Order: sequence, then structure tokens, then C-alpha cells
Amino acid sequence: MRLVTYLLIAQVVVLVNRAVAQTSPPPANVAPVVVKGASTRPVTFDGHVSKFEYGDATPLSFPNGHGTVDAWMKCFEGNLYFAFQIPDLSPFQGDDIVVMLDTANGRAAAPDKNDVRAYVRRKMENSRQYEGDGKKWVDYYGEWEYRAIPYAVGWEVEVRIPLKALGVDLSKPAELGLAFRIWDNEPQKTWNWPAGSDENKPNTWGTLQLQPADAPK
Repeated sequence: MRLVTYLLIAQVVVLVNRAVAQTSPPPANVAPVVVKGASTRPVTFDGHVSKFEYGDATPLSFPNGHGTVDAWMKCFEGNLYFAFQIPDLSPFQGDDIVVMLDTANGRAAAPDKNDVRAYVRRKMENSRQYEGDGKKWVDYYGEWEYRAIPYAVGWEVEVRIPLKALGVDLSKPAELGLAFRIWDNEPQKTWNWPAGSDENKPNTWGTLQLQPADAPK
């Protein structure tokens, strides 16, 4: 009887551990994205992503099912810029890219007041911003700006955020949580960076490091 009880307990432990493994968020085991100092190349904030504007920006890429999304990050004149070239052979006005920042790098299990995200949609007037309330996302009316335009095989996006709104001073290092998520109406699917991250769980996001220009390598 005692042996049976032990076996039942062991089975319960295995099932519980398996359930935890299935529901726990995956760790964002990716190298930090490092932006060092302020850019000297001006940006024409119009949605078009030119090689000149972002030639000195920090690059990043990830797949989205139509090809490879190219992204760039840089600071210029007191703003943090994100730029994207998104291949998409099935354009739809509801397609979007979501930019997420954990301004305190608090890595909470649910979005809190330090977590902000912007939905940038092809139909720009349907774009939205949100912040966390400790449990979920709620409407947010911040200082983020964005532009989007189509190009031959997809669409381009620029996002501009005042560093002050993020509590960042480029004279000293800053570290923020960072994630991207793309929705494509065809084939009704999302793609995330980091892979396996969850937009509702900041503790699964990657890391953005903003460093002074004179920071040691």
C-alpha cells in the first residue's frame, strides 16, 4: 500500500513539473542589443528607411515567414529611433508591428507601469499605444511617434521616442527590456523577437543597452 502511495505521489510530481515546463515563459537567451552613443546622421522622419539615415545604427534581423525583417536602432537629437523593413507579399491594413520596451528593465511576469508598447499598423490611424497596469495592457497616450510606407515587397516603419520619456540620459548607461512582434493577416500568424518571447510577459523579452559614446568596449 505504501509503495502504491509513493508511486502515485511520484506520478503527480512528474505531471506538475511537466505542466510547469509547458506554461513557464522561455528565457530570452539572446545577446543584448547595444546602441553606443548618439548618431551623427540626421533622420527624415517619413517612414522611409534609407541606408544613409541608418548606416551607423545597430542592426538586428529576424524571420517573419515572407523573408527576413531588418531592423535598426539608434539615438539622435534626444530621441530613440527604431526602423524596420518588413517583407510582406500579402498586404492587409490590419498588419502590424509591435515595439515593446520595459523602461525599468524590471522583468515582471505581467506588464506593469514601466512597460510600454506601440502597435504600428499599416493603416496608421488604427495604431495604438499601451502601458501596463500590473496585470494587463491599458490605453496609453505617450510621446511615441511612428510612420509607415509601402515598398516593393513589403512595408517600412520608423518609430521615434523621446529619451526623456524613457527616463534615459545618454551621459550614462541605460538598460531596457526590448521585444518586437509582427502580425501578418496572411497566413494569420505572429513572429516574435526574441524567438519564443511573449508580448504579455516582459520577463521573456530581450535587452536593449544604451551606452555613452565613450563607454569601454
